[in-house]
Amino acid sequence: GIHGDTYRTRNVDSVLDELGWLQTDFGAREIYIWDDNFTLRPDRTKALCEGIISRGLNRQLRFCLPNGIRADICDKEMFQLMSRAGFHYAGIGIESADQSVLDQLGKSLDLSVVAKTVELLVKCDIRVGLHFMMGLPFDTPESLKKSIDFAASLPAHHAFFFLVTPFPGTKLYELAETQGGIINPYD
Repeated sequence: GIHGDTYRTRNVDSVLDELGWLQTDFGAREIYIWDDNFTLRPDRTKALCEGIISRGLNRQLRFCLPNGIRADICDKEMFQLMSRAGFHYAGIGIESADQSVLDQLGKSLDLSVVAKTVELLVKCDIRVGLHFMMGLPFDTPESLKKSIDFAASLPAHHAFFFLVTPFPGTKLYELAETQGGIINPYD
């Protein structure tokens, strides 16, 4: 990817200390966490939520995950802890509701799990925004309609449809270039 292939995380206690500092020294009331891998390791997410609760940070802070966590990590205990810790919104990265488009792009998302993930988040009182990409390589009018229909079928609160922007140096850019999908290439 654009930022490399190494997945790095900070120590949970360090993150908790920073959250406390933001609340105490700056009066923060809401924290937006821009991490599309936030739920990738449920044990880490649970430890962070337990720390937020045990330090009482959930009484002063609310949390939002706006940019789209994985749609196929469906962990009821984790979602319940997130809700208790003050998480009130999560974007869900789906990209396409056409499994063949996802498979051709090499995305390891099983669409059959997505509805359960969304339903569980909603049951845990977490608002859900669905994120779809329009104009992916291999998209067709039919695949785009599948995404729209899929979004309408889910109990989410919001659906966002973004135009694909392939960035130079990414596999998506190379794929779009070979498919003739780059209209205005970047310098």
